[in-house]
Amino acid sequence: MKKFAALLLCLLLFSGAALADSVSFGAASFPRDAESIDLGDQAVEDFDAFIAFLGEFPNLKNVDMFTTLIESKQIDKLVAAFPDIHFGWTIHITHKHYIRTDQTAWSTLHGQCAPHPSKVFNVLKYCTELRALDIGHNVVTDISFLENLTHLRVLILACNPDLKNIQVLGSLKELEYIELLSTGISDLTPLSELPNLMDLNVANNRVKNWESLLNCKSLRRLWIPVNDKAANQIREALPDCLVVNHGSATGNPWRRYDDGSEHPHYSIIYRMFREDRYIPFEESAPWEDPNHGEIPTRTEHTGLLDK
Repeated sequence: MKKFAALLLCLLLFSGAALADSVSFGAASFPRDAESIDLGDQAVEDFDAFIAFLGEFPNLKNVDMFTTLIESKQIDKLVAAFPDIHFGWTIHITHKHYIRTDQTAWSTLHGQCAPHPSKVFNVLKYCTELRALDIGHNVVTDISFLENLTHLRVLILACNPDLKNIQVLGSLKELEYIELLSTGISDLTPLSELPNLMDLNVANNRVKNWESLLNCKSLRRLWIPVNDKAANQIREALPDCLVVNHGSATGNPWRRYDDGSEHPHYSIIYRMFREDRYIPFEESAPWEDPNHGEIPTRTEHTGLLDK
């Protein structure tokens, strides 16, 4: 009898230790010493309790919440509470626009759709794996959120007529392709600080101080609204650059050649924004794909939801 009681006590002590070494959230349980956890599709209904739950992991580095329901207004609170933890989210931006934080390319794919203001795109600051972004044909006026997207190589901001300040672009040193046609910009100085810039379209703007671009030796295509004298000065300074200063801002030779064939950069950009994955140009610097060739699936009914 004493042996049985001792065995039972040992079992209880072992069970208690096992429970102490795990942490539960909803139906899921995780080792307390875990460095990564996946919350699946569980909803976060009690945010304070969720904060306390995450605080139980002393070694936690990654939290996968790509299919976890949580309000978008709580993103900033999570980041502030756990600045050393990397969260994976599917963000509901607005309307039918969703983005995973591990995507490498994303576009609103707008043409004649209802435009969106700057504030709905602020959450893109958490999508730090983006290499290509298209938020053209909107009403964006503030692009300061781009500061976090240091790996951007392709950026389309065309047809945001009230966008004037592009100072932040000077800090995005990996940029290779920029479309700023039909915006409200006039100062091109920040773009002169980009060592890898190959393609720049600033058509349909009142451009000032275009001379700042003369040091952009990496430029290979430039659509700029200047007179012929200024265009010739740019050609002399940048002999390897095709300088266009009249004609269609999106026709020949920006997207297509005179024979009707597509420029290779346009063909690649068309693909990447429809496949949600970055595709480098032939001339691009080597890059490390965070998804190892796999394309994250767009989520339309889960993720960070505005209530």
